[in-house]
Amino acid sequence: FLEVSRKLTQRDELDEHLAGALVLASTLALEGFGERLARLKALLDERPALLERSPLDFGDDFTDQETTARQVLGGWYTGVVGSGDQAIYVTYLNALANRVVADKLVPPSFSYGPCGSWRHAP
Repeated sequence: FLEVSRKLTQRDELDEHLAGALVLASTLALEGFGERLARLKALLDERPALLERSPLDFGDDFTDQETTARQVLGGWYTGVVGSGDQAIYVTYLNALANRVVADKLVPPSFSYGPCGSWRHAP
């Protein structure tokens, strides 16, 4: 999981404890996650150039692996795995999306200011 995550996020330093929690949540919330992750890893090992495409697009032949890649990235960046009734909230502060802005926004998020400040015109 960590090897695939490092390739997808293009970050070498990922929290190993968070990775464990994301794997557990993914196993619970995403049907066949272990097998799907293995297929994604095999594809990325065989075709690393797929990660150079922006936005992430593996093509019609690898839609299942692309979906798995997006789910892994979603877990890391949002801290949530799965959707709807199957969604599992894993982290907030340690989600990569919040860590990216943590040096500018306190608390780290994409909504700055006191609670409810978004209601008033700037």
